[in-house]
Amino acid sequence: MRSDSLLTVRLSNQSIRIMSAILTEVGIPLAPLFRQAGLDPILAHDPHGEVGGPEELRFQQVFAAATRHIPGLWLKTGMRYRLMSYGPLGLAVMAAANIAEGLRVLDAFQALTYSLMIYRVELQGDEPVAMVADDSMAPPDVWEFLHERALGSATMFLHDMRQQPFPLERIDSVLVRPPNWMDCDRLLHVPVHFGQARTRWVFKPGAGAEPLPMGSPLLEETYQRMCTELIGQARVTDPFVARVYAVLVRSSRNFPSAIETARHLAVSERTLHRRLAEQGLAFGTILDQVRQQRACDLLQRSMLTVEQIAEMLGFQEPASFSRAFKRWTGSTALQWRRRALGKTALH
Repeated sequence: MRSDSLLTVRLSNQSIRIMSAILTEVGIPLAPLFRQAGLDPILAHDPHGEVGGPEELRFQQVFAAATRHIPGLWLKTGMRYRLMSYGPLGLAVMAAANIAEGLRVLDAFQALTYSLMIYRVELQGDEPVAMVADDSMAPPDVWEFLHERALGSATMFLHDMRQQPFPLERIDSVLVRPPNWMDCDRLLHVPVHFGQARTRWVFKPGAGAEPLPMGSPLLEETYQRMCTELIGQARVTDPFVARVYAVLVRSSRNFPSAIETARHLAVSERTLHRRLAEQGLAFGTILDQVRQQRACDLLQRSMLTVEQIAEMLGFQEPASFSRAFKRWTGSTALQWRRRALGKTALH
């Protein structure tokens, strides 16, 4: 999380769920820590929950304080943060053509990560040679936690890009640890050098050009657009409206109803409608906006049929989708696709 988006970007609660699972495994009760962080304990289990940057930070702080006495736990916690834990960001990285492009996606959308550290790609010419962790924004009480967790999380992020060990030469860490502490060289599949000036993941020569196994220009563009939408929610004036958008944008297929969205936000359905009305909005209007954007993306950037797109957007039958699309745009889905593809061809 960059400092300028900490207050506004909404994140999946996946990070809190990972830390909660670790706490349960080592026998530390969850309820007192959630109270201390001022969070609803339902976040430990809700697969669709989402939190703000400050809430994520508070839980990291109480987690670090509660587990500081357990050697190596933060490293093992980091290793639970697999690429798919990052939602659309992870999908966009996996769909990149090669390692260099995947790293550019990470750089562009890292406000959607769960860390206060900023990851910068170090280049020689156009060639990526290392990824560096910038800890200048890390609060002192979680500085050590962030670096130790990053040994696991950032390394697994890189390995998952290729679905096999990443071409790393070594990891340099600012942490002071004995050589091969916690057998981390074996766990991470790369030598780790402690006591260094900076935390860096140093790449083998030519690593940037290596193709990624799930590279797909279409999917990369689609998932990057989803990331852009999530980042764009930070510019929504009202935080509650931004949270509603976040729930809908993160939905992969069938969108949640107003009742389900209210439950994700820990409010009643009546409160959901009232707070949206205070901003001159209705739940159906927001849902239509998200559905329309997703429909246009799929029509322009995929070969899916109208029937398949209708099903992906949660419509019970293609005719319902066709009526909705005509209401949104004034034209049929096929007419819109022909015009959009014609404009693309001209450019």
